[in-house]
Amino acid sequence: MRRAGVAVKLRDEHIRSYIDDHREIGLLNLLTWKGSDIAPAWYGAYEPATRSDDRELFALADFNRAHYLFYRALIEQYVEKQGSVLDVGCGSGQRTALLARYSDTVIGIDSDLSKLGVASVVNFTQNILWICDEFVYWSRNNEAEFDYVFAIEIIEHVYLDMQANFLGELIRKVKPGGALLLTTPRDNNPKRELPHIGLWDDEIAEKHMRDFDGEIKYFNVKQLDNGGQDPWSDKDSSSHYVMIIKP
Repeated sequence: MRRAGVAVKLRDEHIRSYIDDHREIGLLNLLTWKGSDIAPAWYGAYEPATRSDDRELFALADFNRAHYLFYRALIEQYVEKQGSVLDVGCGSGQRTALLARYSDTVIGIDSDLSKLGVASVVNFTQNILWICDEFVYWSRNNEAEFDYVFAIEIIEHVYLDMQANFLGELIRKVKPGGALLLTTPRDNNPKRELPHIGLWDDEIAEKHMRDFDGEIKYFNVKQLDNGGQDPWSDKDSSSHYVMIIKP
């Protein structure tokens, strides 16, 4: 297995990381986009690794394509201008790279150094800065504000009794006239076990909407399977919440 060293620039030092098997990344992109010129490395929760199962790779490509198309629809509907963007919980940078196409500058922040190592290798856009840190700690020590803050499928990893503070910190990073865009799975029978300790049901979602003067929309990623183009749905058939807050 081939490994290539990659330097990841952090706040005050350089740390070495690695990425596995560049050929596998190319194959995954080919399966996801079928030759399209839009081919970001998209992993979701998966780490890059040597392929072990063709069916798993095809399933991941379908998952990638559906989520990418949803996030593109979200941007097209709610991002009204080019400006500055903060991508909280950016992971391996697939969504951050998409955001960079619509923005002047983007910061992708994540506490997982290995994923940021992947992000810095496979996403070549020059207007992205990668930061390895815990969001709340970084935010409280950094006064920067952004036109748009994205928190995509991250709040479910925050304990329920800490979510109000987390949401408040997200909103504090939004410039006047900007927006916070947050998505999270919809689950009315949540087990709330690690890693999804803060899953929302309708009661929790509506409470946060009232407390933070937000707007709730609903979508179903499965509607993008088999070539579908419209992820938006009614509440009862939805798989995820979208919360939009404009301070």
